Amino acid sequence: TAIGHCSRNEGFIDDDLTRLQSFLMREIIFVGDELYVKKGCHDTVIHAQDFAEAHGLKVRICSASDPFFASTSGEKNTYQSVARTKLELQIYLPYADRWRSCMSFNHNEQTLVGAFNITAPQGAAYSGCTGYGYDRLAFGILAQYGPKLDKLPESLSALICL
Repeated sequence: TAIGHCSRNEGFIDDDLTRLQSFLMREIIFVGDELYVKKGCHDTVIHAQDFAEAHGLKVRICSASDPFFASTSGEKNTYQSVARTKLELQIYLPYADRWRSCMSFNHNEQTLVGAFNITAPQGAAYSGCTGYGYDRLAFGILAQYGPKLDKLPESLSALICL
């Protein structure tokens, strides 16, 4: 896993705090055979859904594509969506009646391992990752429950107020 501040400029700026250009992200990275990577990505989707359900958060899982592909190749966007190599967990923002991505689940196939000439003892190597946008998740929780700690479900309050 890795954690750090991520910065990106997607060519636009939102008018609120839901899409920061610099944010804190935890990433779980999978490298191995294709089955291992697919299972790792799938397991993290299930874990995220279970987390949301346990804390009463309104979320959904959607097929997605990376916005930074738009300027280089529409084919990559289409492939990601059709092949479902990228999924997002989106959290509902009731004040704006819209959804915002706060986690992504990516099966990169052989794109990254090929670029770095990474191989596996059992044959072809694959990679995938799950990214948790902590700032976006926190913002979504605040949007759904408000800033008062006593309004949070006890399960979330216990996590935040260690």
